[in-house]
Amino acid sequence: MGQGQLIALWGSLFGRLNQPIAQIWLTYGDSANRSRYINSSSTLTTLLNHGVISIINKNDTLSVAEVEFGDNDALSAVTAAMCHA
Repeated sequence: MGQGQLIALWGSLFGRLNQPIAQIWLTYGDSANRSRYINSSSTLTTLLNHGVISIINKNDTLSVAEVEFGDNDALSAVTAAMCHA
């Protein structure tokens, strides 16, 4: 199952509960660059404040030339910091 199909399925399932979702793609640069970090943090916080569940994944397409997050644990730790969790 591809990412497009997966997000459509999640959208359908969460839609049954009237729960909005958002798909967020992050790269290492979104955490390493100060202005991109602030922008990502602001976006995630705004979505949380509006009750939107964010489905977050590493943007492999743009991450090829960057230092990788390494694993989902690193991505989740950075995301938690961005959300002030």
